[in-house]
Amino acid sequence: MRLGEKRLCDLSSSLTNFTVAIGVLGALGLYFLPTFRSQYFWLPLVVMIGIALCMRWFVIRYARRRYEPDFD
Repeated sequence: MRLGEKRLCDLSSSLTNFTVAIGVLGALGLYFLPTFRSQYFWLPLVVMIGIALCMRWFVIRYARRRYEPDFD
């Protein structure tokens, strides 16, 4: 059971790190690259935060449902 929880934690961490990397690269691309330059360079960061929070919420919800006992 602990191994399953560790896998979920690792999966959540990996997905969050990947999302952050893509969001930061997108923001840097929109800010520094002359062909993609935009005043909305902050938009990938906002989307990244939303996706990361949703993924974390889904993983925690799944882990609680699967690994914590039901006391009802």
